[in-house]
Amino acid sequence: APDSTGGALAIGQGGRLFELDAEGPVSELTQAFYPSTFQCAILLLVTVLAVLVLSSGFYYLVCEVQRLYFPMVIRTLLTLALLAFLIVSAALAYFIVPQYRDNARSTALLAMQFSLSALSDRQDSQSLAQAARDYAAAGDALWDIALYAAKADEQGSYATVVRSAPSHGYWLLPGEQGRLTKAQSGETNSSVVESAGEIYYCAYVPSGEGVLAAHANARMQEQKITEEIARISYLCYGAAALVVLFAVLMTAGTARGVRRVTKGMDLIARGNSSVKVVHNSGDEVQSLAGAFNDMSGSLQRRIQQSDAHRDSYLRFVPQQLLTLMGASNVEQVSKTTSASHSMAVMVVGFKFAKSVYESQAQELFDNINEVFERIGSKVSNGGAIYNFTYDGFDAVFGNGPEAASAAVAIRQEILDLNDERTARGEAPVELRIALDYGVAMMGVVGDQSRMVPTVVSSCLNTARRLIELAQTLDANILCTGAVAEEAKKYGIRYLGKGRDGGSLIRVYEIYDGDEYALRLAKENMRGKFSTGLYAFYSGDFSKAKRLFMDIARLRSADGAARHYLYLSDKYEREPPEEVSLN
Repeated sequence: APDSTGGALAIGQGGRLFELDAEGPVSELTQAFYPSTFQCAILLLVTVLAVLVLSSGFYYLVCEVQRLYFPMVIRTLLTLALLAFLIVSAALAYFIVPQYRDNARSTALLAMQFSLSALSDRQDSQSLAQAARDYAAAGDALWDIALYAAKADEQGSYATVVRSAPSHGYWLLPGEQGRLTKAQSGETNSSVVESAGEIYYCAYVPSGEGVLAAHANARMQEQKITEEIARISYLCYGAAALVVLFAVLMTAGTARGVRRVTKGMDLIARGNSSVKVVHNSGDEVQSLAGAFNDMSGSLQRRIQQSDAHRDSYLRFVPQQLLTLMGASNVEQVSKTTSASHSMAVMVVGFKFAKSVYESQAQELFDNINEVFERIGSKVSNGGAIYNFTYDGFDAVFGNGPEAASAAVAIRQEILDLNDERTARGEAPVELRIALDYGVAMMGVVGDQSRMVPTVVSSCLNTARRLIELAQTLDANILCTGAVAEEAKKYGIRYLGKGRDGGSLIRVYEIYDGDEYALRLAKENMRGKFSTGLYAFYSGDFSKAKRLFMDIARLRSADGAARHYLYLSDKYEREPPEEVSLN
């Protein structure tokens, strides 16, 4: 198919596409349109690798940017790929490609020399033309083949004697006279000559008195050599890529183990001390994972010991007490730790039958600890015990309702405990509770070797006086008006005025902690009890005596009614200057 410039496009044998220039050079265009299967496979492999590298790089840039390190696999891949490319390129450029091209040319030139040697006795034009045709038909990528015989004249210049074609411009090739002279001296030689953009293979053999020579246009042969070199290059780069890929896979295995250890370290840093790394590679990374697991186990044991120590500390200084003092852990507590709050104060007192105190020491302490074990947990819901004694404890609460709720729960627990003790044939426990609400100062006292928390408050003194009064009134839970105002959901009644130092306070009883029958009786007699109190504090002791006698006759277990009956009888005969519970 001719084109407008005087050249043409040509399709050769096997579907190869050529561009023929008007001046003679030929360019093959086949690879530009139809890459070979091998080339397609290489391109596909390169594309897949590029996608993997780019996606991995994008993932690490997005997800690992805060770690401030370049991933081992990516770094190894880039480093090995660069080194492999440089090494393979240098080997191809300086060793493989030149050696292959020289060998391919030498093979073609030796074949030409061998063909010329076979024609040394046939140097007529017809024989040379037939030899050229036979040689061209042999399948080699040589064309425009010309054979000729030349002899030197008297001046040493060579002239053509016989040629295979009318005219081929052989004498235009550079250095032709020198190569002919060399062959005339008896030395067979061959050369690759470039002239006017074309590459020629030339061979010369001595023949009688002259020289037999062969020229062939080697553009197609050189192009074939170039294609083979490209194929060899692909194979070399592919082999290097496989080596790099294998090395990267080995590095990935190492990186995977390191990453597992790193992830384990992150989990430990976040507070998860029970992390174990499993990595079975049989190398130093497995040893690293084992060392990490040993460290993790040791750290977990230390944390367990620390937790045990903390729990032990909290037995002496409860967390709720630390919070009320403004500290988050026991390490922050010192003699400078103090706080002042409005809070509820509870005083609990109990006693056993006389026989318990006369028993062996261990039996006595077993009884005391049994009571503490049963009632201590009732305080922990909103309160904190800060002072234990052999016959009770002191506790603080954030508000009155929490203290009242704990007091009722303690009394109900004691009723259950007494039922169990009775079933075991043991004497019941007598327990009384007093509550007040107000400002309390909390702090730490002691020396450098031992410190204990304590509370200083007039509320505490009031609660201790109420405990004494509860013993007198045979009441189980007494509280002041400040607590009673916030404990109205419980069964509660006003008991009158009690002396607290130099002043009188209003005293209340929370009877929800009594036995059911007594609680029901106090609820039913609540109106008559209030009327009797009014008469008592109004000075009508006869009326008060009559009312309290009715209550005591029906429920002799109402200690407050019995106490007021006693006072009313006494004051009826000898009226006092001041009337109070004390």
